[in-house]
Amino acid sequence: MSNIVRDLATGKGFLFSDFGDVVPKGLDDPVRLYEVRWREEG
Repeated sequence: MSNIVRDLATGKGFLFSDFGDVVPKGLDDPVRLYEVRWREEG
């Protein structure tokens, strides 16, 4: 997900992993992407 969606979901109990800056197909500029995790891996 993008940082905009992450910001909207902050405080809702989701966990996020930062994937770094990625240039998605069809875009010219990098976008910071995050993985949503439902619970801690363990």
